[in-house]
Amino acid sequence: MRDLCVVGGGPVGLVTALYAVRAGLSVTVLEPRGTPIDKACGEGLMPAGLDALHALGVDPPGWPVRGIRYVRGGRSVTADFQGGIARGIRRTE
Repeated sequence: MRDLCVVGGGPVGLVTALYAVRAGLSVTVLEPRGTPIDKACGEGLMPAGLDALHALGVDPPGWPVRGIRYVRGGRSVTADFQGGIARGIRRTE
């Protein structure tokens, strides 16, 4: 018998399942999509997201990202992150 059934293995579903297991519940995660799920978005984590993963005991591989740059035509704007370092990560990780 399961205490909790989480429908969806995305970030919210997996974190919910992780916290439930840590609370002593028995959990089943149902995810209809095959893995790995690869698409163009989600190729990195902002500093707060990376901190949240570290708090969960998760440290995904990737490359440090110290800021962000937006480019349009011949113009661009660049800013460093104030809250730490982000990480560029393949979505499939």
